[in-house]
Amino acid sequence: MADPKTSETRVNSMPELPRTPLRLPVDMPPPAPPLAARRILSRLGALVRTYVVVEGAALVLAVLGATFWLSFGLDRWLELSRLIRFCVLLATGLACFGLVSVFVLMRLMRDFNLRSLALVLERKFPGLDDGLITTIEMSGRTAQSPLTASMLERTANQVTQLLPELKLSSVFNLRPLLRTVMIAGMFLLTIGAWTAYAQGDVELWYRRNVLLREELWPRETDLKIYVLADPDERMMEFRDGIYKHPQGANLTLIAEVPEGRRVPSQVWFNYSPETGRADRPTMAKLGDRKFQFTLPGVHSSARLWFYGGDYSSRTPLTVQVVRPPKVDGLVLDCLYPEYTNKNSRDEKNAMLRELIPVQSSDVALPAGTDFILRAKSNKPLQGFRLQTDLWTLEASSGGVKFRSPPEAEPVDLASEKPLVSKDGRELAVPCVLTTRPAAMREKTAPPAWPLHLPPTVAVAILLHDTDDIVTAEPNRFNLNSIPDAPPTVVAELKGIGNSITRQARIPVQGMIVDDYGVVAPRFEFKLESESHFETRPFVGDVQQRKEMAFSEKFEILPLDLMIGQKLVLAVSAADAADGLPVIHTDPLSLVGLSLPMFAPDPNELLGPHRSQGERYTFEIVTNEELLAQIAARELNLRQRLEQIISEVKNTRRDLQLEFTRFEKARTAPVPTGTGEVTPQAPLSQSFEEFLAIAERSVSQVAKNRNETQSVEEAFRDIRNELENNAVPDVKALLQRVDDGIVKPLNSVNTKDYQTVDNALTALKQGLEARQPSTQQLDETVDNFNTTITHLESVLAQMLKLESYNEAIQLLREIIMQQEELRDKTKAEKKRQAIEGLQD
Repeated sequence: MADPKTSETRVNSMPELPRTPLRLPVDMPPPAPPLAARRILSRLGALVRTYVVVEGAALVLAVLGATFWLSFGLDRWLELSRLIRFCVLLATGLACFGLVSVFVLMRLMRDFNLRSLALVLERKFPGLDDGLITTIEMSGRTAQSPLTASMLERTANQVTQLLPELKLSSVFNLRPLLRTVMIAGMFLLTIGAWTAYAQGDVELWYRRNVLLREELWPRETDLKIYVLADPDERMMEFRDGIYKHPQGANLTLIAEVPEGRRVPSQVWFNYSPETGRADRPTMAKLGDRKFQFTLPGVHSSARLWFYGGDYSSRTPLTVQVVRPPKVDGLVLDCLYPEYTNKNSRDEKNAMLRELIPVQSSDVALPAGTDFILRAKSNKPLQGFRLQTDLWTLEASSGGVKFRSPPEAEPVDLASEKPLVSKDGRELAVPCVLTTRPAAMREKTAPPAWPLHLPPTVAVAILLHDTDDIVTAEPNRFNLNSIPDAPPTVVAELKGIGNSITRQARIPVQGMIVDDYGVVAPRFEFKLESESHFETRPFVGDVQQRKEMAFSEKFEILPLDLMIGQKLVLAVSAADAADGLPVIHTDPLSLVGLSLPMFAPDPNELLGPHRSQGERYTFEIVTNEELLAQIAARELNLRQRLEQIISEVKNTRRDLQLEFTRFEKARTAPVPTGTGEVTPQAPLSQSFEEFLAIAERSVSQVAKNRNETQSVEEAFRDIRNELENNAVPDVKALLQRVDDGIVKPLNSVNTKDYQTVDNALTALKQGLEARQPSTQQLDETVDNFNTTITHLESVLAQMLKLESYNEAIQLLREIIMQQEELRDKTKAEKKRQAIEGLQD
């Protein structure tokens, strides 16, 4: 609207019209408003409407321009979400609708009648002196008096003369309109200039903010955000803006700038956890295009916004903390090898598996055990990895991959049953434990079920759950194979030597022990010149049991051996796993009789076993040679017995001499101060010396007793050797050995030495109590005498036996001389006959 002061000055400056009295007829009809007044008022109404429309349009354009630049800037920098852009668009539309409604529609809906417009002009131009409003108001009334009508006509004429002088534009205040139009024009001009300069950006803004499309703004800097997850530093992306992180684990974030994009000087991010304090750390630069930062021990979910250069996160990235997968239970569903007899059986005699829980880091199973590794998880799984030193098994929804060795290329491994249960909480892997995994080391061998495990193996299980989290620390345990040990043989020869006769019987006794049972013990024999063993079963009880004591005799006579031949004899046996061919011992390594124990195992994974006891060598000799060897041994034994008798006599003599000294010291008189003599002497030293002799005598007697027992045992062996070799006409000799040597020595060892030991013990106790007696010494000496007498009696029998053997030896020499003389005579006769033919 026009300034009132300016309008008032202009109207007041208009010239006054002459006021001539009008004379009108009485009761004339009211005149109509002058045509000029109606036109001027219509023009004024049109100008008001134009002003309202222009001002409303300018306001709308200004709001749209301001909204454009505001939304353009914010969206270009922050790339607002579709929801925010929709809200801005909706708010802009509502603002424009409000402006149009308030500043245009509501104004235009007002009643622009002639009276209202006339009032506007009357206020603006006071010089009209209410003539215009009077003319408008009175023109519509009923019949009036001639005077009134004449006055109205005269007023209308006066107004009509003034109206052409009125400037309607002065009614309006154009400054607000011009300001609004200038603001709108400035926005339009800048938008037009920016459109001409960056038409693509404006079009992209239009598609994003008006059409609400999900196109992205081009930027010089771009960041690819991912996480380095354990194990193996896997590159994990944010799926739909979410990454699921194991609770308590470190979170390593990587921001990478793609090739062709500008690398910012620094990258930082806003970290807003659900619990705890928010932070804004700066990432460390790695290499040329990477930035890294590690958040230690993340326990709560958080949102992340990343910034670098002109890049900013379009939407926050969410780290959702979840429970990591772990093994809640681990068992081995075992089917033991049949040879162990450890499997339970059902009514149909089918072997049943046994569940063995893994409760420690070490588990031991019999070699060849077929088992199913079963593990339970605390949450559903999508796969798992089973690792050993020799191979790696990876199971997932895509199938089963097998690597052997672990760094090799994976191969597909088909499985009849899924390794992961339907609910994803259990896994099952068939395996077998071996002792000799040679086949597993062959790279060309295809993998097969059950998977072979070496004898000692560290097994690691890594779980991969449906949250795409892999166990950071695998569940580990050591699995050890308990091999089916070959039977242990403890065997010895009794009453036989290395030289035997053609008719000998070789006694072998001992014990065979096996973990799961011994079967089929037997002799294996061959001549040294032959390559293969022959077998002969044991005669005694051969029922299967874990411990088998045996006492067998091997008959030589059926072999019909020759003098000088050597026999290789072995004891072989099989354990409960027998079923494979017996592996014979290398004949070149045997030079005589041996007692090995061979225990083959039926499990192809284990291979056949061998166990071997002590070996013995036998040579076939004549009866005379055997007797000569025995005679030499008897001579050594006689010399040992002579030495024993000499030591016993020396012990007896030392006791007697020391007792004599002790008696002299005890009875020697000691003079007193009155000149009298008392029968007392210093006994302290004598007691100590006598006690030392007694203690030494006890030790010496124990030594002699042990030596005498060894002589007795040696003669028993000689006696048994003579009997086992079946030497002809040896019955009398055996009788001499039994009655003259073995039995007397046994009596000396069991009775005489014990009596002497008891007497010496009593004497030592008396000396320790300072109360020795002559009777104790006499009894000790008597017992020594008895023992010596019995030993000398045995020695005399040995001398007789030696004389007997010497006589036999002399006779043997005579026979040999006769045979030599006969051979020489034949040779001489042959020589003479040849010479006679030559003559």
